[in-house]
Amino acid sequence: MTARVIHLLRHGPPLREGLLLGHRDEPARNPDCPQVRQRVRHLPVRRLVTSDLVRAAYQAEHLKSSMHVPLHIDRRWRELDFGLWEGLAPASPVLARVGPLFWARTLPPLHEGLGTMFRSGASPVALAIWFVAIIALAWLVAPALLAAPAAMVFWRWWLQRRLGGISGDGHGAGIELVESITLAAVVFAP
Repeated sequence: MTARVIHLLRHGPPLREGLLLGHRDEPARNPDCPQVRQRVRHLPVRRLVTSDLVRAAYQAEHLKSSMHVPLHIDRRWRELDFGLWEGLAPASPVLARVGPLFWARTLPPLHEGLGTMFRSGASPVALAIWFVAIIALAWLVAPALLAAPAAMVFWRWWLQRRLGGISGDGHGAGIELVESITLAAVVFAP
């Protein structure tokens, strides 16, 4: 049996970074990416395989020309399909960070510490603006994003009932909870 060595290499940065670009055909910032060329320069490459997306395929074409090896383009090498989130910035981590403003404003602090620091930035106007923004984003992008405020309200209810208030640990756990519920709602939404 002959051993094979497979080198996996990611394409260079896309034109617009910070977005979810799974199946979206976003071009590379620099199609002749010097970082990619530098990394493969000394590798014993006999064949290149790439996805059909332009940010990867175009760079693979450049490598094929300079390395004189065959190139196979296969759409199965595409990145994860983000569905409704394609081309958008990841929203659930941002939405989850609204929770501490809501909890600090509506729950008493259990003790002085990190949990009380959020209270000064949690004016009723700021909260109203954030919740209107979340509702607008849900209306424009994905109704499943409404899971974020629902999870925030649930977490507030649970903290009030079980602990009687908020602490830094409550903020941290709440952020994780809201983020997870929002992601699950988006992933499993019809």
